[in-house]
Amino acid sequence: MKLAAALAVALFAPAAFATNITLMAVLGNKAILNIDGAQRTVSVGQSIGSIRLLALNGDAATIDAGGAQKRLVLGEGYTVSGGRDNSGGSLTLTADRGGHFYTDLRINGIAQKAVVDTGASFISLSSNVADKMKIDYRKGREGTASTANGKISVWIAKVPQVQVGNVMLYDVDVSVQNGDTLDIALLGNSALSRFQMKRDNDLLTLTKKTY
Repeated sequence: MKLAAALAVALFAPAAFATNITLMAVLGNKAILNIDGAQRTVSVGQSIGSIRLLALNGDAATIDAGGAQKRLVLGEGYTVSGGRDNSGGSLTLTADRGGHFYTDLRINGIAQKAVVDTGASFISLSSNVADKMKIDYRKGREGTASTANGKISVWIAKVPQVQVGNVMLYDVDVSVQNGDTLDIALLGNSALSRFQMKRDNDLLTLTKKTY
């Protein structure tokens, strides 16, 4: 194992969501990263949150952080802004074998895996997931949604902050349906409309619109 000296990469969304990464060691096609105080072993091509390890070459690492690629040499730092409503930010997603794109949502500090769904009007969650994420959706408005099994009752609630990958969005509508029949969150158009979307083969880049 080739030990690397500390390589810090500070990834800033709003301050509460800053992620600090240090490259601790390199072993073949794997790196040991210290991420916010916890050590994680990452293989080339693997992602942790919005950080993807693209390549290792000696003491250098190439990463994708929020859609921006950078080759880092030993001791070099790199900063990516997650953006606020009046600033940008982007993330790049890689399709799975089925052609679906996944990312992490974070609401009230709770993370949930989500799939990009351009056919969904809202970020859609089950009530079980919404409860875990501490969303007070029952104070929202009631409505209906069409599914493969027919129409269902939902609540529509506005969430003050939703973090999509490393990008923060504000005042986003979410749809919550009763129970746990929705086994994964849907990243629908209430969030996707805030981004410019560009697909290149199995890569999908979401770039936050600025106003």
